Amino acid sequence: REKEGSFYAIREIYSPVKIDLKTLPNDFNGIIPVENRFHFTNLKDCQFEWKLIKFKTPFSSESGFDIIKTGKAESPNIQPTEKGTINLNLPSNWKENEGLLLTATDSFGKEIYTWTWKLKSNEEISKQFSKSLIKEFPVSVVENESEFILKSDEKEFEIGKKDGLLKSVIVDKKGKKMTFKNGPVFVNGTMELSSIKSFAEGKNQLIEVNYKNGNKIIWKLNSNGILELNYEYSLSGDYQFSGVSFDYPENYVINAKWLGKGPYHVWKNRTQGQTYNVWQNLKNSTRTGQSPWIYPEFKGYFDDVSWLQLDTAEGKITIGTKEEKMFVRLFDFYGIYGAEGYPKLPSGNISFLDAIPPLGTVLAFNINDKTESLGPESELNHLNGLFKRTLYFYFGLPDLGDENKQFIMPKENILTD
Repeated sequence: REKEGSFYAIREIYSPVKIDLKTLPNDFNGIIPVENRFHFTNLKDCQFEWKLIKFKTPFSSESGFDIIKTGKAESPNIQPTEKGTINLNLPSNWKENEGLLLTATDSFGKEIYTWTWKLKSNEEISKQFSKSLIKEFPVSVVENESEFILKSDEKEFEIGKKDGLLKSVIVDKKGKKMTFKNGPVFVNGTMELSSIKSFAEGKNQLIEVNYKNGNKIIWKLNSNGILELNYEYSLSGDYQFSGVSFDYPENYVINAKWLGKGPYHVWKNRTQGQTYNVWQNLKNSTRTGQSPWIYPEFKGYFDDVSWLQLDTAEGKITIGTKEEKMFVRLFDFYGIYGAEGYPKLPSGNISFLDAIPPLGTVLAFNINDKTESLGPESELNHLNGLFKRTLYFYFGLPDLGDENKQFIMPKENILTD
């Protein structure tokens, strides 16, 4: 039987070793609160093993992580239905790593669950990526009647004057284009332009766009080739989703790799069961309950993404963020298929979101779209305030230096020399 995301959600929700620590606090000292939901087993009869890890990087050929150090925690004496703590006794340099894994094993030697936490913020992760780009180029901006064009030695990005959206991406001196465009479109509200201007900031060139409803975006081309997007929007009310979208042809995409929760997609009312890692997934169009069954699903909402890399027929597209808790939506999919898919999707093909919708149920032949009847987590998102996010885009393959090259040509080529 194929297992889809709900199997792993149930596995976490009903784990008899209950750990509710979603993120590690700033003053984390290796002590983790735990609840024993066994009825007859003391947690001293279980085993707890931790791992300190470093995640694979975006341009590595691999996914997953490297294990830096492992150890076993002393099993706590916690009676059934009681609460207590586990002291991991981590080494003094544990903060130098990027992730922490904790695996609980029952008295029969079977794994109960593995929890993961990241140790670096998204801002630190994005700074590490920027430092890996060793080449810098002067940047400039030119304009015509309809567009601003941000230019570096090899790359060009065309920004429309009428709406401030990305219109075209050129990735090399030969004029090779990538069809990632028409964004950022705010998935709620209108986009009536109020003003647009370009200006320099040190070595970098910026374009600032303001809209009549108070929304704002700033494009910045950095000298290392990263196109930076800062945007902000205000909302007040109940919404299915919030954030921005771009267009990109689904048929150009080969696979996706990301650092975040996975490998299965999530809904607002079913985020459990996904763990933090570098995941990789070939494109598929799986629908639960229909064949062929290829899991995990490629399309959907993905949780807590630090960076995403798409392998496409046009080359690689790498996107990161410095803020926490970003959802990524990949292409068109529905929780429930029918004459009209449900729930409705944001505009565009690829979205970067601060909130995603809950999923309802099918009872007989009727769709229950009143998801709030299923509980608090199934209510719409109650949003009120100003939302800000920074996205970093890198198109193509960077020069990472000889030490990061997967293959170096020999000085003498015996096949051609």
